[in-house]
Amino acid sequence: MRAVPGNRTSLVQHSAAGGTDTTTAYTYDGNGAGHPAALASTTALKSPPRSPGV
Repeated sequence: MRAVPGNRTSLVQHSAAGGTDTTTAYTYDGNGAGHPAALASTTALKSPPRSPGV
């Protein structure tokens, strides 16, 4: 699905302590039935912990 201006496609939450980051991907319905920007689903993925000093 193509991105609609103003719709967030993803969010990355970085661990302040250098641990696991979380990336959330957003999917929009986009059915054109009066709700083109209706959020359809989210998917959260955790990355492996980062090495100290990276």
